[in-house]
Amino acid sequence: VVVGEKMTRVRYRNLLVMQLKIFRVPSVGNALLEEEMNVFLRSKKILKVDCYLSQEPMGAAWCVCIQYLEEGRGPKGKSDVDWREKLPPDIFARFAHLRELRKVLAEREGVPPYAVFNNEELANISQMEKPSRAEMLKIKGIGEQKMDKYGVAFLEEMKKMLENAPEVPESATSKNTLFDAEEESEPPF
Repeated sequence: VVVGEKMTRVRYRNLLVMQLKIFRVPSVGNALLEEEMNVFLRSKKILKVDCYLSQEPMGAAWCVCIQYLEEGRGPKGKSDVDWREKLPPDIFARFAHLRELRKVLAEREGVPPYAVFNNEELANISQMEKPSRAEMLKIKGIGEQKMDKYGVAFLEEMKKMLENAPEVPESATSKNTLFDAEEESEPPF
């Protein structure tokens, strides 16, 4: 039984960023409550854990505040995209590689991965044929701040991947990115 449980939702641009759960566990001899908290920790995507020892009339207790993300939550009105189906295989390979880089940077910064770059931004980055700062800044959602903080690492990684990629005939590559609304068309003759 959790004493003093509290759930709070914090919203940023209609995105569910985190929830909080607070556990109060007596400092001595309550393995059942400790295990309940550990099960909760293993079942959630944890963002941060704050813990302090509280002196109370009935004895000391650990107060643990856990910030976590709820599974399957995301922006309102957006459905999950299967990037493996949406992107060509060579572009998806780049996308998957960039997701790993994003994960490392997010863990280092202590932020959720989408705060580095969201999947749509990564998909657009992975499609760049000539990666540059100017090209990345053209992608919706990437501004100077994100570019300065994370862009250089992604540009370097993209350049490495493109240098090591096998040559593909120009006719097999598309000049338009996945999210461009307009397509060039040739005359019917």
